[in-house]
Amino acid sequence: MEAHRPNFYLQWHITDRCSQRCKHCYLFQSDRPSKIKRLDLDSELLLLIAKDAFEMAEELRANIVFVLTGGDPILHPQFWQLLEGINVLADEFPVGYAIDILGNPFYLDIYSALRLKNYGIRKYQLSIDGLEEKHDFLRSPGSYRRTFEAAKVLKKAGIGSTCMFTLSRFNEPDLIDVMREVAKSGFDAFAFARLCRPENWSLEDYRKKMFTPLEYRELLGKVESAHQELALTYPETRFVYKDHLWELFFYEEYFIGKKKRELESANQQKIIVGGCSLGIASLSILTDGSVYACRRFPSLIGKVPEQKLLDLFIDSGKLNDYRDLNRYEKCKGCPLLYTCRGCGAVAYGFSGSFFSPDPQCWYNLSN
Repeated sequence: MEAHRPNFYLQWHITDRCSQRCKHCYLFQSDRPSKIKRLDLDSELLLLIAKDAFEMAEELRANIVFVLTGGDPILHPQFWQLLEGINVLADEFPVGYAIDILGNPFYLDIYSALRLKNYGIRKYQLSIDGLEEKHDFLRSPGSYRRTFEAAKVLKKAGIGSTCMFTLSRFNEPDLIDVMREVAKSGFDAFAFARLCRPENWSLEDYRKKMFTPLEYRELLGKVESAHQELALTYPETRFVYKDHLWELFFYEEYFIGKKKRELESANQQKIIVGGCSLGIASLSILTDGSVYACRRFPSLIGKVPEQKLLDLFIDSGKLNDYRDLNRYEKCKGCPLLYTCRGCGAVAYGFSGSFFSPDPQCWYNLSN
């Protein structure tokens, strides 16, 4: 990776095949599983898309980060050919690149992990969504222990391990305990993201599983206190402030010094320096080549390899609409417009509109 270039993230769902049936999964709460075998693209088409991604990165003068996921990407019949092909293509383009994986623990042993390392895999994200009982209920029996075993295997192979927690009211009581277990186990990083509404969930069911704004503000305070405590004992595990509403939390708690100057500069220059990367530095590709602005809500903008990624990123009318900051109903009047903007996918799940207020944002709630 070249430090002087920005990163462009391509979240690429190369297969819908998966050993789990997670209760909050976008895929298995839809009709797509019935089409799994038909949707998998062969290695020739996958490599056409990979080459297109390198070409886009070259034009944008960016590093390209392939984030391979699914389903479970290892289950794609040409998974290893794709890794090899990406590495070969990298020699043709003067851009930095990395390959990360968002996957499951079931096919990770020391041999497969070393093979991944040989292909240059930078990090592997696994999920823990509660302590053992809740996690295994949400994902599959036995997966809690398998996940921690897989993290140890990744460490031995020299691949970075990240733990992701999908947060809802259901598993919130386990969050801080999971943070402790993850830190003790030697994961390299931990993050959580709020649950987004799967296709077949009713609005009522979704809202029952989420927080009020003030409940969420209180939870972030508890999490940050726990993080500060754990950082002293387990400094090797990095806490990632993934949720954009952390910006609001720290704005209220520690709006001083360098951070204040950076925020004022962003507002004066009207430059996005934080928050959601949608339309800024990321795209998502689904199994059949459909390109989404974001995988977490219905945001189709085109299809590859029939269309070029660069054309979609630059010229898509839908994507340009998502970029229009004046359309944000609440955020456009907020001092954190260029660093936060909440989560449009969560907003969409509550209201059907990407631009509606983030339902957990507490800014100006009393006004």
